[in-house]
Amino acid sequence: FQRCKLVHGDLSEYNLLWHYGEVYVIDVSQSVESDHPSALDFLRKDCSNVNDYFRKAGGLNVMTTRQLFEFVTSTVFGDTDEELSNALDSIMQHVDAEVKKQLTADHV
Repeated sequence: FQRCKLVHGDLSEYNLLWHYGEVYVIDVSQSVESDHPSALDFLRKDCSNVNDYFRKAGGLNVMTTRQLFEFVTSTVFGDTDEELSNALDSIMQHVDAEVKKQLTADHV
């Protein structure tokens, strides 16, 4: 979104390829530019689709759709891979702590 100024519009696990430690997004022919009138709606759905997959099939702790949407659209994290990675690590530490807190509360 930030670098390419595009929104996939139909993102799912089938459009993500993992190769040599990198994620590649494929099937982008239906993508829209970030200034398209429905771009943010499409992006929210893309975030929801990816989150749902990794939560259900991957059994992973994931951000809320809102957190992921805000991460993707934020301009405050910097533009380098290292800055983005550090920001993502920080958010995921918060997510993991929230999940742990919820699990603890459920067992009390």
